[in-house]
Amino acid sequence: MKRTVEFRWPPSIGEGSVVLRELSAEETLQVVSAFSDPFRGTLELAKRAIVRVDGLDVTPERRDEVWSTLSAKQRDLVLDAYRWLHVATQEEREAFFASATLSVAS
Repeated sequence: MKRTVEFRWPPSIGEGSVVLRELSAEETLQVVSAFSDPFRGTLELAKRAIVRVDGLDVTPERRDEVWSTLSAKQRDLVLDAYRWLHVATQEEREAFFASATLSVAS
């Protein structure tokens, strides 16, 4: 099950919201393989995760157009939201590694 999350723009940045979806491993691999520049790849991953902006659906054909209409601060927040949705927090990492059980094979 892929999660979607709606984020409301802070009033100082604008009205409305952006909805992002969790990308599949296959989608992520396709993007990472297509870009030799990691920054461009990261931007493309964030753009592909966008589902809706201010109530309007974002289709693959309109993805770049919609991205270019966002302000610099909105784009920055979308990048942060993509990371929040796809990357484990420090607490999650600590809990995961704290749960490790070591065994020794004979």
